[in-house]
Amino acid sequence: MPRLQSWEVQGSSSLTTFRKIALPLVGPGIATVVVLVFMWSWNEFLTALIFTTSQSLRTLPVGLSDFVANYTIDWNLLCAGGIYSSLPVMILFVFLQKYFVEAMTSGAVK
Repeated sequence: MPRLQSWEVQGSSSLTTFRKIALPLVGPGIATVVVLVFMWSWNEFLTALIFTTSQSLRTLPVGLSDFVANYTIDWNLLCAGGIYSSLPVMILFVFLQKYFVEAMTSGAVK
């Protein structure tokens, strides 16, 4: 807190203080929340199953459930769809990986 107050005493605006001091400190936490919320919303099954009426409006997880029939499972299409559905999360993690590493090492360095 003293560092924030020293910036304000030197005449910095609240927005500049937030952008230069507070935002870099909470950046790894924000990146973690972004990935987790994206994964939660990307894999949402029940809400999409209940509220979509048209086959063209269904999300990817609901569409994958169509490959499971009464007595048969089309494993080739189900596995391909599973890989396809995990690609956006992996790509997002690749771009935000430096924030995760920064968050893990920030508590270890004195």
